[in-house]
This record gives sequence, C-alpha cells and structure tokens, in this order.
Amino acid sequence: MSSERRPELEETAVDPATGSAASRKFSIVQDAVETTIVAPTNHGPSPRFSTLVRNLFEPLVNLSAVVAALRKKPTEAKAHIASQFIKGWVEEVGKDIYPAFRLILPDKDRERAVYGLKEKALGRLWVKVLNLAKDSPDAKALSEWKQGGNESAGNFSKRCYEVLSKRTSLTDYGHMTVDEVNERLDLLADGETDQAKQIEILTYFYKHMNATELKWLVNIILRQMKMNATEKVFFEPWHPDAESLFNVTASLKRVCWELTDPTKRLTSAEAQVSLFACFMPQIAAFPKYSGQDIAGKHFKGRPFYIEEKIDGERMQMHMSEYGNKFHWWSRRSKDFTETYGNSLDDASGSLTKRLRGIINPKVRNCVLDGEMVAYDPATKKIIPFGTLRTANRNEQNDLNLTKPMFMVFDILLLNDKPLVDYTLAERKRTLRTIFARTDNETVGQEGVLEVLPYTEATTAAEIETCMRKIIAESSEGLVIKDPTSVYRVNTRDDSWLKMKPEYMSEFGEKLDVVIIGGYYGSGKRGSILSSYLCGLRADGSDQFWSFFKVGGGLTAGDYQAIRTKTEGKWKRWDKNDKPKNVLLAGPNGDLERPDVWIEPSDSVVVEVKAASVVASDQYKVGLCLRFPRFRALRLDKTWEDGLTISQFAELRQTVEMEAENKELELEDRKRRNAGPGRGAKRLKLANVSSDEDELGTDERPTSVFKATSFAVLSDMSSPRYMSKAAVENLIKKHGGTVFQTVEGPHTIPVADTRTIKVQALTKRVHGVDVIRPNWLLDCINEEKLVALEPRNLLESSAETLALAKTNVDEFGDSYTRPLTYKEMQEVLRFMDQFDLDQTNPPDLMMEVLETNDGAVPKGMLFYGKKVYMSTSNMDTVALETQFRAYDALRCLQFGGANLVTDMKDLVVAVAKTEEEAKELRRVSSEQVFPFRVVSIKWVEESWKNGTVEIEDDYPL
Repeated sequence: MSSERRPELEETAVDPATGSAASRKFSIVQDAVETTIVAPTNHGPSPRFSTLVRNLFEPLVNLSAVVAALRKKPTEAKAHIASQFIKGWVEEVGKDIYPAFRLILPDKDRERAVYGLKEKALGRLWVKVLNLAKDSPDAKALSEWKQGGNESAGNFSKRCYEVLSKRTSLTDYGHMTVDEVNERLDLLADGETDQAKQIEILTYFYKHMNATELKWLVNIILRQMKMNATEKVFFEPWHPDAESLFNVTASLKRVCWELTDPTKRLTSAEAQVSLFACFMPQIAAFPKYSGQDIAGKHFKGRPFYIEEKIDGERMQMHMSEYGNKFHWWSRRSKDFTETYGNSLDDASGSLTKRLRGIINPKVRNCVLDGEMVAYDPATKKIIPFGTLRTANRNEQNDLNLTKPMFMVFDILLLNDKPLVDYTLAERKRTLRTIFARTDNETVGQEGVLEVLPYTEATTAAEIETCMRKIIAESSEGLVIKDPTSVYRVNTRDDSWLKMKPEYMSEFGEKLDVVIIGGYYGSGKRGSILSSYLCGLRADGSDQFWSFFKVGGGLTAGDYQAIRTKTEGKWKRWDKNDKPKNVLLAGPNGDLERPDVWIEPSDSVVVEVKAASVVASDQYKVGLCLRFPRFRALRLDKTWEDGLTISQFAELRQTVEMEAENKELELEDRKRRNAGPGRGAKRLKLANVSSDEDELGTDERPTSVFKATSFAVLSDMSSPRYMSKAAVENLIKKHGGTVFQTVEGPHTIPVADTRTIKVQALTKRVHGVDVIRPNWLLDCINEEKLVALEPRNLLESSAETLALAKTNVDEFGDSYTRPLTYKEMQEVLRFMDQFDLDQTNPPDLMMEVLETNDGAVPKGMLFYGKKVYMSTSNMDTVALETQFRAYDALRCLQFGGANLVTDMKDLVVAVAKTEEEAKELRRVSSEQVFPFRVVSIKWVEESWKNGTVEIEDDYPL
C-alpha cells in the first residue's frame, strides 16, 4: 500500500433534495433504515420463557455437567448449547429470533429503553413486592447483597433467588412466553420513573414465574446475564457474518432480521463502517511493557504516534448531505443526536449549529471518531469530563459559558469511501484535508471541532518528554499508536496503547505480600472474591497489618489458583469477634474491613507492583500502594516469606536512594563523581546494635550453650525464618544438646508457634516455660546466657513472666543488652511521650504516629509531608485568597508539615491561583518524580476532616 495513498475530495456537487448522497444501502438515518426492514415471519407460536432458561441459561452456567456429558471442551460445549437452541428455535418457531436475542443479549439491545434500575433500586422494589419488613433478614439480604461468605454474596440475582424461592407460589416453571416477557419489559422501561407501575409489573412476573425464572429475569433487567458467554457464542451459529455486521452497526435487530440465511454472505461493502450505522469503536489497550520498553521492545525502533489521552466521552460523528444530516453515538451506542444536533440548522443542538464553515465544502459525507469534551471559552481550556453534561445544556449564544467541543483523532469514511483498511498514517493525512480552517497550530476551529495533534516518535525519551508535558498540563495521559495499523472495529489490541502518569515507574519494586482478606465483587465476579486485602507481617510476630487492596491484573486462572489453595479456609468477618492476627486501621479496627478473612498461615503469597506509595489512614501500616497490580502467584513461598514492615521500610529507603541517584544522572551528570554519602544516612542510636547483629553471629562456633539441653518444638519465624532442623544445628554449633522431647525439668522447650507438641506440653506440665528462638540469638550475640525478657517467652508461668519484666523498662528496653535497630523501633511504638530532638530522623517519628490506632491529633496531621507553599506576591491576589492562604499556612505549620522552599523530593505544592498552579506543574514535569499540585481547599478540607485528603481530588 503506497504511503501516499489518500482518498481525494471530489468536486461533484450533490443536490440534497435528490437524496443522492444517501444512495448507498445503509447511508440514511439508522432508525429510518430499521423501519424499512421487514421482519421475518415465524411459523410457530412464541415459546415459553422457561425454554430459554432450561435449554440455554441454566446449561451455560452449569457448564461442567455439559462438558462431562458431551466430552467436549468448555468452548465447544458452549457452542453446542447455543447452536442447538438456535436450531430448535428456527425449526419450531421460525427465522425471527430477535425476540429471543433481546433476552439472551439484553446489553446489546438498543431498541429497549433503559429501566433506570440497578441492584439497590431493584432490591427496594422486591421488598415492596414481597411486603417485607425493612429490618427483616431477607430485606437486609437484598439491600446488603454484596456481604456474606455464601455463594450469593456479590451476585444480586442469586441473592434474589434465595429470597424469592422461599415465597413464590410456583414450584414448576411458569407459562409466560418470550413475547409476553418482552412486552412486560417494554412496559417496565416505559415506567422508569413510576414506582407504582414498576411494582405492578414485577408483581405480575412474581405471580407467573418460579424462582429460577425470576433469577434470570433480574439478570435481564440489570443487563448482566452472568452465563459465561459473549455475543460471539450466539452470533457464530446464527450466521457467519453476524459478528461483522454487529461490529459496524451495533444493531441486534439488523443482525437478526437481515441475516436469516447463513448461506448468503455479506459483501465487503456491507461489512464496512457505513453512514448512520453505529459501529463499535477500536479501544486502546494497556501496555505490556513500561514506558521505557515500549519503543524498544514493542515497536523495535519503528516510528509511532503519541497523542494526548483526552478526558472526555468517546463519540462518533456521522454527517451526510453536506451537513444537512448528522448523527452522534457514544462508545456504548447511546444516541446523542438530540443533544449535539441533527443538522447545521438545528438550533436546539449544542454543537452542529457551530460547525458551519468549518468542514471543507467538498465533503459530502464522513464518519469521524473522537472525544467529546467540555471547553471553557474564558480560559480556552478543556475542563474535566464531569462538566460536559452542563456544557451540553448551556445557552449557545452566551459566549462565556462552557460548551461541548469535538476532538477528532480518526476518520473512517469520506465521500462514501470506507477508510478502515487504510493505515493510520494515511487516515491522519486525510483527516487534515477535510477542514476548511487549517493553520500550523489548530486543524479545525478552536473550541468547536479540532483535530487532535500527535507527535511522531521513535524513542523512549520522547515518550517521557510527552509524559512530562502531560503532567505539566495536568492532563489525563497518552495514547501511543502504530501508524501502519488499520482500524479494527470492536477490538482492543496493542496497535493502540494507553498510558497514564500513574503507569510510569514511580515505585517499581516487586513486593511479595500475604493475602489476609477478600472482598466479594459484583457483576460477572459476584460469586467469587474479586479483590484481596494484603498485609505486611509485624516483625517478631505472626500478626499481619492491612496494607492495600488488589484486584487489577488477576486473570481467571489466577483467581482459580487462589481459590484452589485457600478453599474452605475463609472465615466471615465478625466485628464482635475480630481475628487476633489480622489487624486493620481505625479506632475500632474496622477500616477497609474485608467480607472474609483467612489465617495468614493458610494463605498464599502474591507478587504485586504499584505506581507509588502514599500515606493512608485507611490501612494499619499507615501507608498504602497506589494502583497496585497483581504480577504473579508465588506458590514457592510461604506466609513466613511475606514482606515484613521493617523490610518494606528498608526497601522504600533503597528506592528513594535510587531515585536520588537517577536525579543526579539527569542533572547533566554534574554530581556523578561527588563521592559517598549522598544517600539517606543510617540511624545511629546509643545502645543500638546493627540489624545484621540481630540475626546472630553464628558463623564462629562458641560454647555459650555448653551443659544446656533443649527440645526444639517448631520452626523459628522471627526475626528470620529458620527450620526446626536448622535451629537444632545452631544449638549444637554453640555447644548445646538437643532432644526430640522434653526430657525432664532441665530440658528447655524452644518454639515460636503453638504447635500440637507445644499445646500437649502445656497441658501436661502446668506452668511450663517455652522459650522463643530469639533468645538463642540474643545469647549468641552476647556470647553468654542472657536474662529472659517478655519478648523471649511463648509460654510461661506467672513467676517467670514477672522476673522477665524486671529485666526491661516500662517500654521493653533491655537493661542487660544492647537493642537492635528494629527492637528500638518496637520500643518507641509503646512510648506514650518522648522528646525527639533534631538529630532523630523524621521517619522514626512517623512510624510512631502511623501505629497509633486513635484519631490523629491535628498537631501531627501533616507530619512528615513535604509541602511547598509560597507567600510571595500575596498582594497580587484577591483579599479573600490572601486570608485563606495565610490560614492554610498556619494549619500546615501547626500540623507538623515540613514546609520547604526547595522543590526537590517534594510531595505536594499548594497553589493560590491558576497561574501559580500552571508554573508549579511545569516545574513538577521537570522532576524525576513529579509532585502533586493542589489548591488551598486541600489544606482546608484535610484540616476540617482530620485526615490528609487525596491530593488528586483537589486540582487547580
């Protein structure tokens, strides 16, 4: 295909009155086309609705039984079920299968209006239909349908089945036909705002269907069938071109009515994008590689296009008769023609009236793909997507009000010629020719219709440059496209890749964490745990602290593997009987509480990556991962291998040091030879030994345990993992004797967990002392038998515990040996008051604050957060803004914020005006790790609510 190929604009004029511009088969308004289609005539009566339930819906959800009976693969079994149903329909009913397809694929049916009912509203209606008391168990089951550990949790239709099956008068299937169900559903859609009418219709269904039929009726109303089958499963046995026609028309009716003979195939023209036929657009995929690798690994040095990812609503524009007819559809095939206008003369439309003179007069017809955005004429900026609906309603003659603007990035048809098989490069060149007003800056007209600019690039550095520009302009992200690719309708593949700033590597380390809780989902994942709560292990303990939730990146295989490994081990979360070793945040220990929890020792380790680490009072750790994504299930690791709190702190410090080194490299290599000492310094405290010492100096044999006998009853879990055999060898290495059982009072039992042997021993010998293995390490470090401390005791008599307490102060600080760094951290956690002079590191103070379960005092609200807020040029801003700025500054100072003037390693910058925010974003884009730019309201709302609000919610 020649790189110069481009559809040319023809000079031939067309008389709109003759309709010659609409002479192609489907090149008139979609509704007009469908009214001319003659529906096939069925020879048999409409079958019962139960036919769909028994022969289609239920077999598809109970696929394993069908697979076993047919001895077929699941995909083959699905195809068999669908083809048998369609074959039976054609033979017994006729070729008009549209009534059935409307119920089988309700989310694809554009003919029926929306019901205006989601799970919550539908649940309230069922409560009224069944005359349930609002506080009854079944009423609560419907309103709290996501809760619970049973199969129906997160699956609203199954929850309805459980409630309805107790009451419905029909035990066998009902007698309603497919046509009757469709008629009643049309009435339900018509009565969207009439609750009495809705209750009347649902009551009729309730009296004429059994519980199984009602379950599927609920799925149809919600347009979520949950039968593990896409439209492709039904399209393929209906007609070989069914999917192709649906992709370019988004019309279930046309698929059913036009394709009644499988032997008659569509022509290439009929399977193309055409005028006034809503198509399913191509969608950008998430990249498999990082921004650094897309250029090299994905495109392998070939050129690619970089576009800004626009914060708007995906929209397709169809125009014919030189602008006398327009039609607009969203990505979900919703018709927006009434909103944006049906012609250049449509005074009620919010956009088409303003298009006059913008489109080249040689353009008879075209189909454009783009994003509809809200545009502010006063600031000449695109503003957040949420304001688009307001822009649509604004009076067009008021030049100061926000208005819709169409940002075009692709053209799929021009003057009756489909362009989907042309390369993106060719389509881009064509797109620039169809607008009358073209200059070096804008193709189209600013504020009305513009062609989205793009950059041709070949390197990762160019991607990073564009991303930094996006950050500076506070935009949504980037879309990277292959210029050699054709347009693929209804496809998400790697010829279009989307990237957001959060996807860039901010915190690139892989973390191995333990799943400690689960949350039931909704929709297709309603009957399974769709996301998981992960935790960090508290050092020296089997307790896990909540850290973050993850659901992104999990495949069906991952979910199945986790289910297989944890089946039968989940327990429902009970606020009155909380687990002892799964700790949540909050004064009551219930923030982000999961639906179910699992003993960490019964759980699995997962590997995750995230965009960054942010402060959060929603999780016990006091931090959480931002945008975590699942990478792998680590079946080679046990819960004891999961990341600990101190290990994560060290990892985070390493990441920060690497970031500093990267910054040095980026700053023109000015300080690459500056020598050591650039990174964060290690904490040095009196009477504190190194972390390495904590593990025991067991390389050199000693006689510290000479004449001492031990019985090791479990593995060592803290401060590091060591198997039972390894602990025994350690004892022998240092002069001790090992028995497999407790041989009399002179044998010291050693264990870190209450195994069956430990439990049997404590029952047999009242008040026996069981020593933790960490005492062995203490002795080896000191090269002598040291006094016992409470931390060394797994089980003990009251006398031994009392004696051990005399060897430490009130905070657990040992009187007899130096503490390790981690032990000192533990000691500080229990201190109610202590002085922290300037030699102490801020992260230590933050650790004490983060472990406080109570409300954060306002004097420490912003503690440890680096904030920039300038007080210069205050006289240039409005008086009210000055007052707010000074108040915010006082709140930051009183709240313990680290107010800085240097923007290096900055976390957040507070801007007073839009001009200042723009400059701050420019500075941010030049940083190795960009900081957030927020408005004064972020400080005000954080102070008012007593918690640091999410910065992204307060842009300026």
